[in-house]
Amino acid sequence: MKCKIVGSTSEIFSGKIKSLMATSSEGELGIMPGHTPLLTSLRPGPVRIIDTKDTESLLYVSGGFLEVQSNEVNILADTVIRSDDLDAARIAKAKVEVKALLKSKGMSNKNVKLLAQLAQLDGQMRTLNQKIKH
Repeated sequence: MKCKIVGSTSEIFSGKIKSLMATSSEGELGIMPGHTPLLTSLRPGPVRIIDTKDTESLLYVSGGFLEVQSNEVNILADTVIRSDDLDAARIAKAKVEVKALLKSKGMSNKNVKLLAQLAQLDGQMRTLNQKIKH
């Protein structure tokens, strides 16, 4: 099955895969050859790819869309980062800062950007945690 993962600035992954796992707005997804056609939004978090040589790749996506059509999977996201490029200390520090801002400003619809930023940071940390498990 062919797979392409594209961020806003470049194509991050292109190749043949055995499977792909991601988190959609509806929950966890596992995509394998022969999967029924699908179009869904993605939540910020990890995307795990197993290629045809059984090599595993772990990426973070900021959200976006996943499409499955006739033995092809495409992911379009604003931000795609390889798990090796994520920095746990930076993420943890940024989460503390965002939570402090939310606490001082209160949880309201006016703080949508801060809430979105916190969701992104949580997704990056989940990606790192999956990397540690494997």
